[in-house]
Amino acid sequence: MAVKTNFSRFRNENPFTDPLHITALILARGGSKGIPLKNLAKFSNSSLISNALQHIKEVRNFNSIWVSTDNNLIASEVNKLKTQVHWRSEYTATDEASSLIAVQEFIRYHPEIDVVGLIQCTSPFIKKQYLIEAIHQFYGNPKLECVFSVTRCGIVEINEIDSFEIDTDWDLKLANLIYNLI
Repeated sequence: MAVKTNFSRFRNENPFTDPLHITALILARGGSKGIPLKNLAKFSNSSLISNALQHIKEVRNFNSIWVSTDNNLIASEVNKLKTQVHWRSEYTATDEASSLIAVQEFIRYHPEIDVVGLIQCTSPFIKKQYLIEAIHQFYGNPKLECVFSVTRCGIVEINEIDSFEIDTDWDLKLANLIYNLI
């Protein structure tokens, strides 16, 4: 969820008084093979990216919110939502490129940012309290360099929907079905 990128700027350990620049970052490339433009796929009444940005904007701890993309349609949607766009280079927007490479590129172009919260918009059941909890855990232990969420793989149980991730058309249909049931 979060990565400290510049240790020297920490003045104290309180995230609410420390002058660090904390950004939320969504990586949203346009070339998904499983679901074309899956970040724009409809979930409930909005796109996956819009759903994630709505929850991120509820968290007041972020100084900025960015979407890193290589796609004009995604950038257009992000601009409508009054969110900043970082244009990914071609080499960070391939199937083979890791999220780490894309985040490193983002940090290189935005040296003013001290902490990056990487958020997956393809996890549609994200909640404000999860993001706040991650920030508190991150700052609560000065020895931590990162915080991330994990979940078991396997069949989705109703008590596991908070960490459900969309990778296929079937996942998207299931997520919408679950959303309509709860």
